[in-house]
Amino acid sequence: MAALGRTLPAGANLEIIGPVDDDVFGLAGPGISVHGFVPNDDALALLPGAAVGLSLLQDRANYRHSMPTKLLEYLAHGVPVVSTPLSEAVALVEGYDCGVVVPFDDDVALHEAVGMLLSDAELRHRLAANGRRIVSEKFNWSADASRFVDRIERAAHS
Repeated sequence: MAALGRTLPAGANLEIIGPVDDDVFGLAGPGISVHGFVPNDDALALLPGAAVGLSLLQDRANYRHSMPTKLLEYLAHGVPVVSTPLSEAVALVEGYDCGVVVPFDDDVALHEAVGMLLSDAELRHRLAANGRRIVSEKFNWSADASRFVDRIERAAHS
């Protein structure tokens, strides 16, 4: 991500949010802001105006079969995403055409994907609209409430 931040066009900024090693704070400078861990509300407050949301999780057992929440948060806020190829992320991003999937640890593919999204406003807006739509239709309380309540009631009666 640091290499990406140093190659962004003038005026663009990479915001690094989340738990980081202490040495990552030393990467802050022109084009790169390192926040470290911040409460979710504070992180979400940084989303307005974002052009691309990055979810570059590694291929680790605890990530392999779960949906990265940050993808849904980016999409709900109308921000297209770039993600690594974890199975749930691929199903979301490619299945609903709301971002780009890049291989693990492939800096060239990451730079190309972000560059493409930054330079193609029409593509970026289409992906953002697709993401916002799918989150509102499929990944919200209204879509899941009755099923959730039904499961709780069945568990309470067993």
